[in-house]
Amino acid sequence: FVIATQGPLERRWVEVHWGDKSHNLPAEPSVALTVTMHALDELLKTACAPAADPTRVYLAGLSMGGFAVWDALTRWPGRFAGALSMAGGADNRAILSSLGPPQLPPVWAFHGSRDTIVKPERSDGAIDALRKAGLSEEEARYTVFDGQSHGIWNHVFDDASIGVWLFSHRRPHPDAPVETILAKACVTVLAQLECT
Repeated sequence: FVIATQGPLERRWVEVHWGDKSHNLPAEPSVALTVTMHALDELLKTACAPAADPTRVYLAGLSMGGFAVWDALTRWPGRFAGALSMAGGADNRAILSSLGPPQLPPVWAFHGSRDTIVKPERSDGAIDALRKAGLSEEEARYTVFDGQSHGIWNHVFDDASIGVWLFSHRRPHPDAPVETILAKACVTVLAQLECT
């Protein structure tokens, strides 16, 4: 399953200005993020078995959605097995105060070196905060696309190895640390997709 929600017009995933050098985590999540989390809850809640695997819930967001990734991870760290944030930004102090349990999940952040809409320092600072919170360099990755501006997500989604990395993580239950699992099936499927 994929839940791909869009933020409502005239609203933001995180009600902060993304051009600022930093921001404080708002006291409450935005309406859009709250509704999305409710949709996720409904998808995972059934009488007999969830409609999707609750141990393998991932986040991906670009630009304003990249801010939502960081906001959701900070508010609900035990919900996710991993995340991708593209051209986003976080409240770095909130990340540092989110020391587990549950442990924050692995995150791979991406930014264009010439992004003038959301400064690359926003992703750099968030990943630095994750590493200070105890995640390894393998768990807190950061890629800068040299010479690129804000719209770097096609570079990310074109690289099958990023999906392999993301889907190689799972969280057995909310208070458990994230586990790295073999992703042979994922590698095979992605390799076949690249060949067609």
